[in-house]
Amino acid sequence: TDTKKAEVERDACYRANVLGTRHIAQYSQCMIYVSTDHIFDGRQGRYDEWAEPSPWSQYGWTKLLGEYE
Repeated sequence: TDTKKAEVERDACYRANVLGTRHIAQYSQCMIYVSTDHIFDGRQGRYDEWAEPSPWSQYGWTKLLGEYE
């Protein structure tokens, strides 16, 4: 959740948010994934489940990729 550190430690951020999510999902019967508003660029506001994601940071991109996992 350290969004500033995610920009510096990009590989660690990817491993935690994408690969870590993938591994948990592979071995879980049920999983609840908590995302972040960082998957949106903030231009529109009042986002809902159908809003088009548009991440603007490494953290946002990896959280979005984690959703796809």
